[in-house]
Amino acid sequence: MVDLAPGESERVRVLIEREDLAYWDIRGERWVVEGGDYEVRAAASSRDIRSAATVEVTGDEFVPAAHTEFDVGRGRWPCLAPPRY
Repeated sequence: MVDLAPGESERVRVLIEREDLAYWDIRGERWVVEGGDYEVRAAASSRDIRSAATVEVTGDEFVPAAHTEFDVGRGRWPCLAPPRY
């Protein structure tokens, strides 16, 4: 954290880890980073953007889980099943 007095400025470095961009993929049963352009913003508030930069992130390949359907008692969780065409 950097505390500044009014009118003061400071250059800071923020490290964004790959894990910070990941989400849980229920199909692959693992954490995944979606590739593409991400915009990082520095702001005084959500309405007062002071600086922005775009970074390109390489995404993970899709790796299906060993199983995609679960039996739960007598029922199934069809939302986890692969699509049927």
